[in-house]
Amino acid sequence: MSVVRRLRPEILASACLLVLFSSHPALAVESLRIGSTGAALGLMTRLAEAYRQATPEVAIEVLPSLGSGGSIRALGDNAIDIAVSARPLEPSEAAGPLVAAPLARTPFVMVTSRRAVTSLASDDLARLYRDPAARWPDGMPLRLLLRPDSDSDSAFLRQHFAGMAAALEQAQARPEVPVAQTDQENIELAVAMEGSLTSATLTQIISEEAPVVTIPIDGVDPSLESLENGRYPYYKELIIVRRRDAAGAVSAFMAYIASEQGRRVLRENGNLPLS
Repeated sequence: MSVVRRLRPEILASACLLVLFSSHPALAVESLRIGSTGAALGLMTRLAEAYRQATPEVAIEVLPSLGSGGSIRALGDNAIDIAVSARPLEPSEAAGPLVAAPLARTPFVMVTSRRAVTSLASDDLARLYRDPAARWPDGMPLRLLLRPDSDSDSAFLRQHFAGMAAALEQAQARPEVPVAQTDQENIELAVAMEGSLTSATLTQIISEEAPVVTIPIDGVDPSLESLENGRYPYYKELIIVRRRDAAGAVSAFMAYIASEQGRRVLRENGNLPLS
C-alpha cells in the first residue's frame, strides 16, 4: 500500500494545499498582525473573521489587548502591521513612520450587572463615584469599578461629567474599590459583582456579547441610533494606524473596512463608521 493511500483525506488535502502555496508564490498566504485598544478587540476580531471569509489567502492575528499606547509602540517597532487606538497619535508618533485615519465612533456607556436599571442623571454620576455608601434606587448597594487613572475611560469621565475629577480621586483612594487593568478584565469583574457600575464602550459590549446592561443617561438609551441622530452625546472615536511603508495586504484590509461590507460589520458591532 502506498504512503498516499495511508493518509486520511483531510491530511492529504492539507498537504496538497501546502504544496500548492509553496509552488506558486502568487498564492502564498499573507499574514497580518493587529494590536488594539481593548475596547476594539472584539470589533477587530469580527472584521478579521469577515475578511478571512472573503479573502482566505490572508491570515489575520488579533493580539490580546495591548492598549492604545502599546499598540502604537508595537507598530512603530514593526512588531505588528495595524494598530487601533482610542486616542489620537501624539505629535512625536505622527512625526515618525505612522499614518492614522479615523475608523469609527462608538457610544461611551455606563454598564452594570443589574437587570432592572432605568436611567442615570449625568449630573448625579460624580456623586455616585464619590459616595462610599451609594445605592441604586431600590436600595441595593452600588459597587463601583474603576479603570487606571491614565486610562482613556478615566480621562473621558473627567472631561465630560461635572465634578468627576475630584470624585475619581476620592474613589481611587478607597482600598475596597477594584481597578480593572484592561477592558476585558473590566467587563469580567462587572459581571461578577452584584450591583456593579463601570464604564465601557458599546462596541465592546456588542462584539464580545458581554452579559451586562447598558444604562441610559438622562433618559437617552446609548444606542448607535441615538448617537447618529445626536440625542446621545457621549462617544469615543477609534483610529486605525498603519506604517507609511505598509505592505499591500495592509492597504487591502483597510480598503475592506471602508467598503460596504466592512462598514456593515462596523455598524453591526455598535460603531458609526467614519471616512
